[in-house]
Amino acid sequence: MVALQLEIDALTAPKPERPQASGSGHHQSSGGGKNQPPNGVIQSEPLPPSPSSANRN
Repeated sequence: MVALQLEIDALTAPKPERPQASGSGHHQSSGGGKNQPPNGVIQSEPLPPSPSSANRN
């Protein structure tokens, strides 16, 4: 149960100190970069990646 609580806490409040949060954030970042075009487009669009991703897919 403690392990589950730690994982939930990490997901709820991701901190750079926790390796789990770090890995999770890196994984999401990597996936988003692959699905989306060059960084220039992402920077130009301040909107979240959710709508952009849906439209591109």
